[in-house]
Amino acid sequence: MDGIINILKPPGLTSRQVVSIAKGILKEKKVGHAGTLDPGASGVLPVMLGKATKLFDYMGEGTKEYIAEFKFGVKTTTQDSYGDVIETKKELVTKDMVENVIKSFIGEYEQTPSIFSAVHINGKRAYDYAYAGKDVELPKRKVVIYNTELLAKTDENSYLVKVKCSKGCYIRSFCEDVAKKLSTVGYVSVLIRTVTGMFSIDKSITIDELQDFKPEFLTSLEEVLKNMDSLQVNKELDNALYNGNKLPVSSFKKEINQNTVYRILDSDNQLWALGEKDGDIIRIKQMLRDKL
Repeated sequence: MDGIINILKPPGLTSRQVVSIAKGILKEKKVGHAGTLDPGASGVLPVMLGKATKLFDYMGEGTKEYIAEFKFGVKTTTQDSYGDVIETKKELVTKDMVENVIKSFIGEYEQTPSIFSAVHINGKRAYDYAYAGKDVELPKRKVVIYNTELLAKTDENSYLVKVKCSKGCYIRSFCEDVAKKLSTVGYVSVLIRTVTGMFSIDKSITIDELQDFKPEFLTSLEEVLKNMDSLQVNKELDNALYNGNKLPVSSFKKEINQNTVYRILDSDNQLWALGEKDGDIIRIKQMLRDKL
């Protein structure tokens, strides 16, 4: 089985645990996920099956959208409700203050990921260092906030916020940065991912629904890669493609860019591989079907 299932991850499970559950239900050996969600978070988790597990670098997670509750006046060790309280401030923030500050972040800004994030540092996840009680320097990264919306005031000093952002943006870190700008502290008490790339929460399925698997749950490799530029071979090169061989650039009647990954289609317009220009040939980077 090759493709991606849009699963609604419940709070309380790690992304890895969801993968293990899916593997058991579907009896599949190759199962992975794209875009780690915190254990306490819920929402869209694309689970990749079979050859789709090889597409992590190509599927273009793109834009993400979250709904989060920001609780101001309290700071925790983990920047969410699962950590210990380490600081409190009595100052209240108003709806107008929160709305103005979250909008001030729209655009590119430099963010330091949470120590409890899944970012890689020296071959390990940051949260591995955190749970081991080890200090580690977290590299800053540029992220983009595309849009923010204040949805509601949920408590005396808590607000529900919608954030549309780039891949690599951590909402717990964003909440802390917002709190700093408001001259207070804060943490994320609720986090739901509503969109990641082409997958949205309104089309996700629960783990219970996955128990009764239906073919329509599966997004095909073709659908996942549909926005990637393609190259189609002529019939004489079908066998070379089917066997993962190099393909001459001269056989394609279009300009081919260096450092661009293309979908490689056979003469019947069927997706077979991903390839990239290497001098005068197209080198197959990833076979998406079994070689003949």
